[in-house]
Amino acid sequence: MKAFFITRITFCTMLVGAFGTSGFSQGSVPEIDFNRDIRPILSDKCFHCHGPDAQNQKSDFRVDTREHAMEDLDGVRGVVPGNLEESEVHWRIRLPNDDTDVMPPLDSNRVLTNREKDLLDKWIEQGAPYDQHWSFKKPVRHEMPKLNDETMAGRVKNPIDAFVFARLEAEGLKPQPEADPETRARRAALTLTGLPPRLGTEVSDYESYIRELLDSTDYAERQALRWLSAARYADTDGYQNDNPRSNWPWRDWVIGAFRDNLPFDQFTIEQLAGDMLPDASREQLLASAFNRNHRHNAEGGALAPEFFVENVIDRVETTSTVWLGLTMGCARCHDHKYDPLSQREFFQMFAYFNNIGEKGTGKGAEANPVEEFRSPLVDPPAELLDALEDAEEVQEEARKSFARRRDEWIENVVQSLNGSEEHWTEPKKYESAEVVEGTGKLTLEDDGSWLFSGQNVSQAIYEIALHPEASEDKPIRAFRLDALPHATFGKPRQLARSVNGNFVLTDAEVSVVASNGQSRTVNIARAGATFEQTSYPVAHAIDDDPKSGWAVFGSDVRPQTVSAHFVLAEALALAEGERILVRLAHESAHTDHNIGRFQLFTTTDEFGGGAEASFEPKVSRALKTPAKRRSADERKTLSDYFSTIDETGKKAERAVESAKRALAKVGAGSVPVMVMREREGERTPAYLLDRGQYDAPDLSEELPRGVPVAFFEGDEEDQPQDRLELARWIASESNPLTARVVVNRIWRDHFGIGLVKTVEDFGAQSELPSHPELLDWLAVEFMESGWDVKALH
Repeated sequence: MKAFFITRITFCTMLVGAFGTSGFSQGSVPEIDFNRDIRPILSDKCFHCHGPDAQNQKSDFRVDTREHAMEDLDGVRGVVPGNLEESEVHWRIRLPNDDTDVMPPLDSNRVLTNREKDLLDKWIEQGAPYDQHWSFKKPVRHEMPKLNDETMAGRVKNPIDAFVFARLEAEGLKPQPEADPETRARRAALTLTGLPPRLGTEVSDYESYIRELLDSTDYAERQALRWLSAARYADTDGYQNDNPRSNWPWRDWVIGAFRDNLPFDQFTIEQLAGDMLPDASREQLLASAFNRNHRHNAEGGALAPEFFVENVIDRVETTSTVWLGLTMGCARCHDHKYDPLSQREFFQMFAYFNNIGEKGTGKGAEANPVEEFRSPLVDPPAELLDALEDAEEVQEEARKSFARRRDEWIENVVQSLNGSEEHWTEPKKYESAEVVEGTGKLTLEDDGSWLFSGQNVSQAIYEIALHPEASEDKPIRAFRLDALPHATFGKPRQLARSVNGNFVLTDAEVSVVASNGQSRTVNIARAGATFEQTSYPVAHAIDDDPKSGWAVFGSDVRPQTVSAHFVLAEALALAEGERILVRLAHESAHTDHNIGRFQLFTTTDEFGGGAEASFEPKVSRALKTPAKRRSADERKTLSDYFSTIDETGKKAERAVESAKRALAKVGAGSVPVMVMREREGERTPAYLLDRGQYDAPDLSEELPRGVPVAFFEGDEEDQPQDRLELARWIASESNPLTARVVVNRIWRDHFGIGLVKTVEDFGAQSELPSHPELLDWLAVEFMESGWDVKALH
C-alpha cells in the first residue's frame, strides 16, 4: 500500500501555499449532498479502479463505501473526516496534472475539474458523509411546495403544477401562457395516441376529452408500441436464419391490458410469472410470453447449452432494465464497476429464470414451452368456439381409445396374414403400356413383363391400361408392382438403365376410365415394399410430391426383384366398359432412373401378398415378431404406423382442424406462442459462470435465488424464493426502483426527456433527477393509486 501513496514532505506545504485548503471562499459552499455533489464525481472518475468491481481494483483502496474510504492502509488513510491534511485523496487530486502519481492517473483519460476538486475537499471538511444511492432508497411523498407568486399559484390545477411552478420560481422563470383549447387537444392526442385529433373534433370539456382519449383503442396501441420496444418484441427469431415467429397474441394481450387499464403491479406479475399464478388463466399464461421475446437461434451449428444460457441472461438483463432501470448485464462477466451489483448476485437473479425446461436452440415457433393462443382482442362467435370445444372433446376421446384400436388392428392384421395365401392375379388383358412423357418406349416381353428402352432419359411417365376381373363380389383391393432385373441394366442393382441400376418412382396413381373417356381417381391408402432405400421409402411414391420417391439402392444389393404393394382406400369394382389406368411417374433429376422392367398384379385380398409387400419393411418385421417379444422400438413403429391409418383419430383431427379454420376465417385463429412454464420437481441449478461463459461454471457452489442486497430490505431468508415471489416483490412498495422507473419513462414519453435523463439507468452512472421531489411524489402517488396507469397519464 505504501507504494500506492506518496510520501508528503515539503510538497504538502507547496500545495497549501498555492491553493489554500479549498478553492471556495469562506461560506460560499452550501452543505454538501453526497448523492448530488460527490457520488457523480466518484462514479465517473474513481470507481473504475477503486470501486465495487473486485477484479479491476488497482489497489486495496476503495471509495465506493465509507468504511473502505477511511480504512487505515499501512498508516495512510484515503479520507480522514474533517481533516484535509491527513486525507491522501486531497493530496493526490491536487498534484500537477503531469505528475505520475496524480489521481485520476494520466493514462485513465479522466481529469477532475477544479470545481470537482473543490467539492471533494469541502466534502472531506464537512465530515465526508456517505449516503445510500438515491434510487435505492424508498421514495417518499414530499409536501406540495407553496408558491409566493400569486399568478403562478392561481394556475395550479394539480400537485405536478405546484412542483413545476416552484422550480420555475426558484430559477426566476415564468411559465408560458396557457395554450388555447385546440392546441392543448392536439398535444394531448399526439402524446397519448400518436395521432392528431380526428377531423371536426371540438373540445368543450378538456378533462372529458382526455378521458375519451384514455379509453380509446388508439391510446392502448400507442402505449403498447412503447412497451413492445422496451420488451424487445419482434416477429422473427433474430439470428442468421431469422425464422418467423408468432408471439403476436402476446402483443394483443398488451394492447388489451392498456385498454382495460390493468393495474401495473398485476401487469408486471402476469408478464414475469403469469404461468405460476394459482389457477392461472389462459391469458395469464399468454402474458408470460414477455420473457420469451428474446432472440432464438435455429442455425445448424448452434450449441444448445450456449444459447440456453444466452436466453436466460437476456431475461435477467431485460427484466432489470425494464423494471429496475439498472445495467445489471454489466455484472455478467465481473462485479459491476459502478453499482453495488456483484457477479454472484447477477447469477442469483439468473436462477429465477432458468427453470422452464427449454432446449436453447430451434425455431421460436417450436421452442418449448409453446402453447397455442388466439388474439385476446378477438371475440369469436360462440357457436364456432362450441364447435371447436366439441371437436377437441371427440379428439381427446379418440386419443384415450387409441391403444385399444391399435391393439385390435394388430391382432386382426396378424391373423389375416397368418391365414392368407398369396393369390396375386396378373391381368388377363393389357390394353396398352406407353411412355406418355419423356422419350423411350415400352415393349411387352414373352413372360408378360414390360421392358423400357431408351438412353439418357432423365424423366419418363408410364401409363398402363388394363382390364382385370373386378366384380362386386370380388373387387380389387390392392396392386402389386414388381421391378425385375435385366442383364443389360446397370450393375449392381440391374433394375434400370442408370449407372447403378437404381430407379426412383416419384409417384404412382390409379384411376378408372369409362367408355366415354370420363375418369375418376382411386385413392391409395398405403404402400409397402420388399425393399426401400434410406430416405426413399415407398410411402414417398404416393405423397403427391415429385421431389420425393421410392428407390431401392443400399449397401447389400443384388440383381433381384423388388415389389411395391399399393392398398386401395376402397374396394374397386369395374362397371361395364370401364378399365383401369395405372400411372407410374419418374420425375427425379437423376438420368435413366426409370423402372426398366416391370409387371403388374392385382388381388381381391387386402393382404394377398403377405406382410412383406403390404407394409414398410420395419412395419412388416414388427408384425412378424410375436407380441411378447416385440421391442420398445417395434411397438413404437406399430403405433406410429397405425396413427397414419387410424380413421377414428384422423377423422377427429380433421374435425378439429376444420373448426380451427372456421375460427381463422373470422380472425380468431390460434398460433404457437413461446411462453414460460416452470418445471415441476427439483429446479435447474445455477452457478456463477467465469467471465459469463456458458461452459465455465463454478461448480463449487450452487447459487440460491436472490435479489441484490443493495436495494433489498430484509434478511437472506426473506429473499423471493421463486419467479412468482420475485415478480410480486418487483411490483411492490418494498422495491424502491420500479415505481420511479415507470413514472420516469412515462414522463419521458410525454415530454421528450425524463426527470432522470438516463431512463434505463438509475444506477451510480445515472443522471440525478432534475426534480427529485417531483419524481418521488409521482412514484408514491402511482403506488398508492393502485398502480393506475391511466391516472398517471
